[in-house]
Amino acid sequence: MRTNIVVVVVLAASQLGLAAQSRPLAPPPDISGTWVLVDPKDAKHPQLGVQFTVSQTATTVTVKSGTDREPETYKIDDSEQKSESRSATGTPIRHFTRSRFVGAALVITMRTDAGAIGHWEDVLVVSHDAPGHLTVVSINAAKAMYNGMHTRVHKYERK
Repeated sequence: MRTNIVVVVVLAASQLGLAAQSRPLAPPPDISGTWVLVDPKDAKHPQLGVQFTVSQTATTVTVKSGTDREPETYKIDDSEQKSESRSATGTPIRHFTRSRFVGAALVITMRTDAGAIGHWEDVLVVSHDAPGHLTVVSINAAKAMYNGMHTRVHKYERK
């Protein structure tokens, strides 16, 4: 009798595990729109600026921040995107970006290979906290003589 109870419990637990694993993932949130910093006077160097605009499709997110910057488009399938720029001295700088939604947060990693100048990786997390509210966390490698990170948290509301 005791063996039968153990078998029933093990089977029930395995079925619950399978049911939890087969649940479909929720689609990513739509973060399209114009977003404005909640308290601009407390902001220290927000990576996306005081205001930014997001356009979103099923496969990409495009972010436009600032008036003098070109929009950045990110594929949200976690594939690596490559681009190249040049330093002020003409040194080639290679950029490798990956982005994907993790739950309701867009996670963007940006790896930079600047040759003799250095190598670093930055992370940007755009978290859809509630309708009309985003929290942006930027984690940037310090471009100074010491090894460290600059982590900043900024709250935005939909305009």
